[in-house]
Amino acid sequence: MSKVKEHDEQEVLKLDEHFKRILTYVRSYISNLRSIEEAHLCRIWLNKLHSSITQRNLRNEYLLELSRQLKTGTLEGIFKIEPPNDLLPPLSSSCHAICSNSSLSELSDYDRNHQNCLMLNQRSNDRNHLQNKLKIHDSDSSSNEYVVHDSMIEGNHLQLCKYCMCVLTATLNNLRIQNERLKQELMKCQEKMLDNEAFRKCIKPLTVPIQTPNLMWKVRMLKKTITKLRKLNETIKHVYEKKLQHIVKVLETYKRIFSRNFY
Repeated sequence: MSKVKEHDEQEVLKLDEHFKRILTYVRSYISNLRSIEEAHLCRIWLNKLHSSITQRNLRNEYLLELSRQLKTGTLEGIFKIEPPNDLLPPLSSSCHAICSNSSLSELSDYDRNHQNCLMLNQRSNDRNHLQNKLKIHDSDSSSNEYVVHDSMIEGNHLQLCKYCMCVLTATLNNLRIQNERLKQELMKCQEKMLDNEAFRKCIKPLTVPIQTPNLMWKVRMLKKTITKLRKLNETIKHVYEKKLQHIVKVLETYKRIFSRNFY
């Protein structure tokens, strides 16, 4: 039983050391992200992987895939959404194949030499620390790494914020320059419009205020004229009716006279 336990402990140590090695490269690629949202997602995923100590093999595969995507400067696939609260799901077949073929040798010589130095300086201290505290490994095995990583992510957020501020400042300055140029062009156009005599003659009738009293007087005169015309119409109608009645009487008289003479 002691040999089996010792073997298991060695496997745990190997997986944790491999996780640390990959994490070192992941940190160097975080600055490739240009999106604050993706940097926030990256931070959440790294926190999740730190806490997934019961799935050490799978979390190393996740971290390899994350480092590969960070090298390209963008997140994709499962890393575009927040991780689940419970256990990590298995990676897709395509991601698993990429992770199986990925290794630290794909990194640059500079990164590889830098990692070798880190491994030589930290291997003995990390191994002793993990062996002495293996019983409480589930609670604090990655606490120091978490603090360092958290500061790295915060620094990356600060860099992104500074970059966005610089872009916004440059955009604001450009808008101010354009605004001044448009003001000058508007002043020139106004001067040209004032110097144009024909334009002023055309615009003058539109700017003259309406003579309200004169208009009201004309309206009153029109009303009086309409009243007079109505009275005249009534008079003509009355005269016409009288003449019509006279003509009717004459016709009736003629009919009576004619009828007497005929019979």
